[in-house]
Amino acid sequence: MKKGVKIVLSVIGVVILIAIIAAIVVYSQLDSIVKHAIVKVGTETMQTKVAVDKVNISLTKGTAKITNLTIANPKSFSSNSAVKLGSISVDIDTGSVTQNPIILNKVDIESPHILFEVNKAGKVNLQVLQDNIKKQQQAGSTTAPTETNKPKSAEQKKVPADEKRFIIKDFDIVDPQVTFVSKSAKSADKGKPQILKLPNVHLVNMNNHGKGFTGAQIGQQVASVLISNSVKAVVKLGIGEAVKQIQKKMQKDIGNSLKSIFGN
Repeated sequence: MKKGVKIVLSVIGVVILIAIIAAIVVYSQLDSIVKHAIVKVGTETMQTKVAVDKVNISLTKGTAKITNLTIANPKSFSSNSAVKLGSISVDIDTGSVTQNPIILNKVDIESPHILFEVNKAGKVNLQVLQDNIKKQQQAGSTTAPTETNKPKSAEQKKVPADEKRFIIKDFDIVDPQVTFVSKSAKSADKGKPQILKLPNVHLVNMNNHGKGFTGAQIGQQVASVLISNSVKAVVKLGIGEAVKQIQKKMQKDIGNSLKSIFGN
């Protein structure tokens, strides 16, 4: 009997030791795990290469920083990046990490650079990226819509209750800018880049009535703000009716995207 107890205790001891070693390995590799996840999911969603220089996460301090996140231009556009984010810094309320929603005290996005490029065919890179995202979202539903299984309206769409959500107390986008380049034959300044500064963005208490937002919803909001401001800045250049029509389509897509989040 005593021998059996000793064996059981030894096994439990080994299991605990393995768990501790696994935790240490995961903790030491957490930065690379998150970096890999960002690159993999981002690339699949955008259908173009997403890269990150560095990820630094401190669970004890409740901080995370992503440095130099880039999204490559889609096919048929220049080799320049469509989006560059200098850094994304997050301050986490460590007391909330086991709760849902998790509270983020502060999120800072520094020096985002957006490329608004019109190719020779008159297509816009940002619109192509937006279309890619929509295609991936639609591909996520493998069941064909029927009378009883048709796409739900914005009011009917619900995020799974167990999906992690976030409340952001303080959110800043600092020093954003957009570079406009048109290679269209109709453009007067064909190929000549024009760099425009965008207004800083400051939002507080992003809590969705206390329910919080999913990571995807936050990403959509950030993208919507940056793309919307970029399009407005480009239109102010007075570059013609074509881009204004593009603006209307993109703004409509952004509006529909936000309606799917907030249901209004």
